[in-house]
Amino acid sequence: MLDFAIFAVTFIILLVGLLIYIYPTTPQKTTTVPGLEPSDPVKGNLDEIGDAGSLHQFLTKLHAEHGDIASFYFTDQLCVSITSPELFKEHQAVFNRPALLFKLFEPLITPDSIQYANGGDGRKRRDLTDRCFGFQALQNFIGVFNKITEQLVKKISALPPGEHISLHGTGLGLAIKGIMLTSFGDYFQDDKSITSFRKDYDFVWGEMEARLDGNMPDEGSNRVKTFEEARERMYATIQAVIKFRRSNPPSQDKEVFIDVLLKADYPPGRLQADLLTYVIGGFHTSGNLFAWALFFLAEDDKIQEKLYNHVIDIVGKTGEVSMEDIAEMTYMRQVIDETLRVSILAPTLPGTRTLTSSSEVMSFPRGLQ
Repeated sequence: MLDFAIFAVTFIILLVGLLIYIYPTTPQKTTTVPGLEPSDPVKGNLDEIGDAGSLHQFLTKLHAEHGDIASFYFTDQLCVSITSPELFKEHQAVFNRPALLFKLFEPLITPDSIQYANGGDGRKRRDLTDRCFGFQALQNFIGVFNKITEQLVKKISALPPGEHISLHGTGLGLAIKGIMLTSFGDYFQDDKSITSFRKDYDFVWGEMEARLDGNMPDEGSNRVKTFEEARERMYATIQAVIKFRRSNPPSQDKEVFIDVLLKADYPPGRLQADLLTYVIGGFHTSGNLFAWALFFLAEDDKIQEKLYNHVIDIVGKTGEVSMEDIAEMTYMRQVIDETLRVSILAPTLPGTRTLTSSSEVMSFPRGLQ
C-alpha cells in the first residue's frame, strides 16, 4: 500500500489471485498454466515458499522451471505469477488486490484497512488519499526532510570515532520520523515518542511473521498478552494523534494526510486502520531502502565518490535541498533505482481480476477471480 507501490524494479511480478471453489479435499487444478500442485490441502505451497526463503526467491525458482507464466497455491487459492514485461502490460490496469496475500497484517491493521479495500470503495479511498502524497505535497514537506536530515547528521557527527551505528535502525528511524511529521502534523516532535512507537511496531511485526511461519502462540499465553499490549499501545498513540489534531486544526494551506481523513468523517475503526496502514507503508520500504543504499555505497568507493561530488555540485556542502535540486539529481535517481532493483525491496505487485474467458494458449475456468 502506500501502498506504497514501487514500480522502479527490474524484476516485476504480478500475482493475479484466482479464487477457486473450496473443496474439503486437495484443490483440483483448473487451469493449464504450468506450475505446482498444492503440496498440502490447507497450506497449498506455503511450505515451498518457506523453504525457498521468501516469496521472491520462491517465484524466481518457479519461473526458472516453468517460464514467464506459472501457477502455485497460496493456501487453497490458485495464483498465477507473470514476469515478462509484455504480460505485465496486459494487466497493468488491475486495481483490486487479493486480501489473502495480506492476511499477515490483519491482526494489526484490521479488516477495516484500505489494504483490503477493493472495487468502488477502494478507488474512492485511494482518490482521497493519493493527493496527500503527490508532487505538490512533497514541495510542502521538503523543509521537514531537510530539518530531520540535518538533525541526524549532527547526531552522527557527535559520536566518537569507531562508534557502531546501526544502519538498519538509523534508516527506519529517519523514515518513521519523516512520515510521522509530514502525515500527522506537529504531534511527534521528540525522538522518544517515535522510538517507543517503533519499538512496539518491531515486536508486533516480528510476532506476525512468526505466526506466518506456523509458530502460533497458545491462547492466553504470555506471547499473546505481550502482542496485544504492544498493539494496544500503538492504537493508543494513533488515538492520541487524532485527539490532538482535532483540538489543534491547522489552516487549510497546512493540512496534511490526517486532516484529509478527519474531514472525510471516516468511522472510528476505519480512521485508525488507515492512519496506521499508511504509517507502516510509508516508513517500512523507505527505511529499508535508505539502509540498503548506504550499504551498497559503502561497498563501492567509486560510486560513493561520484554520488558525493554529484550532490555537492548541485547543493554545496552546507546548502539545503530544494525540489529544483532534486530534479537535477539524475545520478542520485539512478542510485536509488539500482538500489531498489538489487535489494529486491518490492519485487511483487499483487492484483486480482475476474477472468471471463481463456487465452489462446492457456485455459481458465470462466468467472474465476
